[in-house]
Amino acid sequence: SNASQSGDRSSKSASPVVAPVASRSPSTVAALEAQSLMIEDAKAAIGKYDEAINLNSSNARALAGRGAAKLMNGDPIGAEEDYRAALALLEEAPRDSGKGHPAYDMSVVGLAETLIEQRRYEEVIDISKKLDGKLSKLGCIDALRDELAASTTAAMEAFGDSQFGDAMALFTNAIRIETALLTVSDNREAASASLRNGRAKCYLAMSDY
Repeated sequence: SNASQSGDRSSKSASPVVAPVASRSPSTVAALEAQSLMIEDAKAAIGKYDEAINLNSSNARALAGRGAAKLMNGDPIGAEEDYRAALALLEEAPRDSGKGHPAYDMSVVGLAETLIEQRRYEEVIDISKKLDGKLSKLGCIDALRDELAASTTAAMEAFGDSQFGDAMALFTNAIRIETALLTVSDNREAASASLRNGRAKCYLAMSDY
């Protein structure tokens, strides 16, 4: 899985803006408690975010937070559902608390991370092309670049260990990521020959057996 290439993905999203104590609703309080659990116990955080969402189903930050916790807990499909629900709410909110707010940007990047975990790289590019915010656009592209570096490193390590079938699959995956990135690059001729050469060496090595 992608997680094996790049380690547990620690989502950049779902860091809620803290409301003044006097104005915190029960749902907000539960979401903040969930946030404090995220690093040490993502599963417990999911349960606390469930509580926050049950108290207020329109709590977009709680939905985004639960998406981040699900991603950390190895559930990118569930995370995608939560991020999309959060974004739908934020897109309908006033601009000072919705689209254009840091919570929106972080939710977009979180959604990109879930798609990367599912190897849906082209969809990440599609999302980035539709974004107005520089932060969220760069976040999506940076997440893809991180995955390209991780996949390339994993491919080279597998080749070095004579795991040529695994290496070929990893080189192919890296080429897919790179191809997606080139669609938003100013230099369309910048494809790395080393990835294609690495895959070709895998074919040759496998044919020797």
